[in-house]
Amino acid sequence: PMFLQGPPVGCRHALNVTLQRSLESAPGEKMRYSNAGYCLLGELIARVGGSDYASVVHEALGLPSGTPLTLGPPGQGIPHEGKRLSDEEWRAMGAAGGWFSDVGTLITLFAADIQDPSIPASPVVAYEHGYYGLGWRVWPQDRGYRLTHFGSLPGMFSVAVAYPDGRLAVALFNGRPRDSEACAMQIYQLMDQELPE
Repeated sequence: PMFLQGPPVGCRHALNVTLQRSLESAPGEKMRYSNAGYCLLGELIARVGGSDYASVVHEALGLPSGTPLTLGPPGQGIPHEGKRLSDEEWRAMGAAGGWFSDVGTLITLFAADIQDPSIPASPVVAYEHGYYGLGWRVWPQDRGYRLTHFGSLPGMFSVAVAYPDGRLAVALFNGRPRDSEACAMQIYQLMDQELPE
């Protein structure tokens, strides 16, 4: 429901619509990506943390003040593609994609994140082309697995790839491809070919 009416309508609306629906399948039977699921997670994190979502995340990550990781609109002077989200739309995205940062900060956060042993080494439900573990897409391989993540909003696109040998690559773009998933797959393939082992 986040994007059904064009520009993102925000987490509150997505949760209201989603929580009124009946289940499409039994829990654990199928896997689907869900922006509304991130909205719900953000609400739970804020409630348990006793503060607003962004503050709880900053504290949980142990980020020093001034770290360029913000929830809401990008700072002034950041280059953007012509079509972009308004400040109000950025804030409304919340936990479903409203974070903005730079490559260095993301590398630091992702490098710690990919060491988390709770990212599943095997799926809990049947999968077709990989499955999700703690926000990362897990791709089983003969030599272990590779983790990927991409984010896409109007005017912005990002990809991250973590390899079994510990290498990590992050790329940020100030434009958005028409087919974000297909573009991300092409970038992963290029990284596989071009990044030295």
